[in-house]
Amino acid sequence: MDEALNEIQRMAAQFVWRQAVLPDSRLWHDLHIGGDDAWELLGEVVCRFQTSFETMTFSAYFPDETEAWRAGIGMMLGFRSDKKAVTVQHLAQVVKPGAWFDPPSG
Repeated sequence: MDEALNEIQRMAAQFVWRQAVLPDSRLWHDLHIGGDDAWELLGEVVCRFQTSFETMTFSAYFPDETEAWRAGIGMMLGFRSDKKAVTVQHLAQVVKPGAWFDPPSG
């Protein structure tokens, strides 16, 4: 899994500016990867690891492209996002079975 984690950290880093991508970094809440960038990141995971996201409800974890910029500004101003959190580590854990599963609540 370390290889998958390192690769996903590298992939995610392409979408952030001046921010460390750590295993516990939340893709939307911390790294502000949303909309088309989130789709592209998940697509790279599919291509690299043949992982299925068929059962993932994208909108539960990420804003779509039209709402991402407003939601991102809101979060920078201190408003909380209503999206569920998914971390870089969880994405790496999803690679092992080859299919999406929801992260634990909490």
